[in-house]
Amino acid sequence: MTLKARLIGLLDYVEELARLPERAILSVRNYRTLLFHEQQLRGKVGIHHDVADEDGAIWLRIDRLQRQKPPLPDEAIRPWMSVGNDPAKAPEVRDAIIMTMTRNEAKDLVEQGLVEVDDVMESPKGELELVDVRLLLDRLPNVSSSIQEYLASSWTQWSAAEIPRRETIAIYDKFFSVLQTIETAGVDNPLEMVFGVGFALWKTQERTVEHPIVEAFVEASIDPRTHAIQVRARETELQVYLKPFLELDNAAVPALRKRALSHIERLSGTSTDATPAAEFSPFIPGTFEPILRDAVTLLSPEARYWPDVADDPDNRALPEIADVLTITDNWAIYVRPRSGNLFAQDLGRLKKSIESSNEDELPPVGRRLVTRPRDLVDVTIGPDLSGGLGTTWNQSPVDTARQETDHTDVLFPKPFNDAQVEIIRRLKREEGVVVQGPPGTGKTHTIANIICHYLATGRSVLVVSKGEPALEVLRSQIPDEVRNFAISLLTSERQGLKQLEHAVEFMDHAANKDPARLDRERVEREKEILSLRQEAEKVDTKVMAWAQKQLENVPEDLCVGSQQWPAELAQLLASERQRDQWLEDDLGPGEEYQPIFTQQHLDDLRAARCRLGEDLFYLGTKTPNRNDLPDAQTISEIHANLLEAATLANTAEQKQLPSMVLRTDEAAERAERLQCDLLDLRSFLHEIDGQDWVRKLYET
Repeated sequence: MTLKARLIGLLDYVEELARLPERAILSVRNYRTLLFHEQQLRGKVGIHHDVADEDGAIWLRIDRLQRQKPPLPDEAIRPWMSVGNDPAKAPEVRDAIIMTMTRNEAKDLVEQGLVEVDDVMESPKGELELVDVRLLLDRLPNVSSSIQEYLASSWTQWSAAEIPRRETIAIYDKFFSVLQTIETAGVDNPLEMVFGVGFALWKTQERTVEHPIVEAFVEASIDPRTHAIQVRARETELQVYLKPFLELDNAAVPALRKRALSHIERLSGTSTDATPAAEFSPFIPGTFEPILRDAVTLLSPEARYWPDVADDPDNRALPEIADVLTITDNWAIYVRPRSGNLFAQDLGRLKKSIESSNEDELPPVGRRLVTRPRDLVDVTIGPDLSGGLGTTWNQSPVDTARQETDHTDVLFPKPFNDAQVEIIRRLKREEGVVVQGPPGTGKTHTIANIICHYLATGRSVLVVSKGEPALEVLRSQIPDEVRNFAISLLTSERQGLKQLEHAVEFMDHAANKDPARLDRERVEREKEILSLRQEAEKVDTKVMAWAQKQLENVPEDLCVGSQQWPAELAQLLASERQRDQWLEDDLGPGEEYQPIFTQQHLDDLRAARCRLGEDLFYLGTKTPNRNDLPDAQTISEIHANLLEAATLANTAEQKQLPSMVLRTDEAAERAERLQCDLLDLRSFLHEIDGQDWVRKLYET
């Protein structure tokens, strides 16, 4: 068997293996995550079909509406009603209420015959002027008519407008919840959203079929500006869902599938038999009706196409399921566990590509999948970059074959270690390398470095993963300068196309640069690499020197007991950190850290400390200048003023102060001078605040 036949057989096996876990779903009612029929989404407030924006066609758009509160009734009737926020539930009207009012107001109501005397009660609050009155609605015709007017006008108008609004809000909430479910479902339970067209309705063999025949995969997103939910078609081929008829052993399924696929090829423009048809749309019958009519023709001799026999074409509700196969043109949108249809399509395209290729054109990876492993692999590799750094393209790099093992150049933009370099070395010799490690050990970091290395050496890289979150994390690890070349294929079609557009623009911008200038920039960058390598070697030398010091014994005069290794002394110093933290000097083993004092100096310092005693408190205090101290006359005047102030304070305490009178001409002038003196005194006290030596001077 040739390698080509082996590879095709392997793909057939994988395709069948992918289909094994799938079971036939006969009814869309089994899709409990999300299911909305056409009649449930048509004619709703804020729900639009078949619209478009700058990004293309939108099959379904659901606006984000806000709940409106009911109108408030007048204050006169507000106590009689309980108005809720549910537009489908009428307000509750009370037959009787208790109101607190004055006695005169209650008396007027009794005289008017609106209230019985027995309905007037004393207020439980104990206020004499207030009473509680029991009011009956049937005795108050004006209040009753106002309530009926509110219910018939304001509330009814609000309810009529709010009920369809609430229905749309409920639909929006359901879609929003499903979007969150799809994002958090993970790789173990992936979900897909499908737009199904053309329901097959049939009761046969004690089985009920209720499922669309034509399916288009769609994706939903939230508009960041309006917050509306938008459902668009994905860039995938149409599907024909015929599993219910396979379950019923219908012999016409292969023929119907063949005709349907032929029509799908015409829609996608891949068919060479006819002119391509219009792009598929669930709102253009001509894009799907041929498949449905073929189903009517092939699946059952009694089958009928509902648009041909329906009494009311505008009625989009599904007809009743009967024992006659009925094919409708209705559509529905639903969410289900992801099937293997897209995977099977990829396998089919891959098989076609292999069938049309020669055996010697098969890629190495594909050949390795169907050949026995070899002990020795001869891989042709280019010259090592280490000899070509800093040279122009027309210069021959230095022969570095002998340095390849130990000096392989790696163009990693992120920090790396020897293990990552070893991966590059092995990939030069082998066709594949398996790298394993628990979470958090830097596998994503390593992959980002390897991607950048291969891009820098003119290669293309394809990264595959079981789920999209891992690819998103990897893309974030790639430096900004290279990230424009990373295009995610698992993201939404819109985001993927935008990433592709940015990549094309980025490459187009780079392609328009002068080649000579690019060559000069490359040479400069490679020279920087060489310079950095030299700096790295210097750092390695220093690190090695320090490492060597750690392997040598400490001099005897620095040893403490049996601790002779640097690590032991470091542990001792760390354990006694609290005891020695008062010492702020930097210490080290060099000559510059040797003590410049003797034991005699320490003894003299201890004796001086004992002589100072409590006067050590004044260490570092600045002694006032003698010229700044007051003279004897000033101190005498201050002393006299203090004595006079003490006398006045004593007199004031005894309340014997004479009253102030203006009997002399200079009394007002003296009062003003006194005020100025007091202000000066307060300013002086502020100045000496905190200077204990001045305060002690006055206290003595």
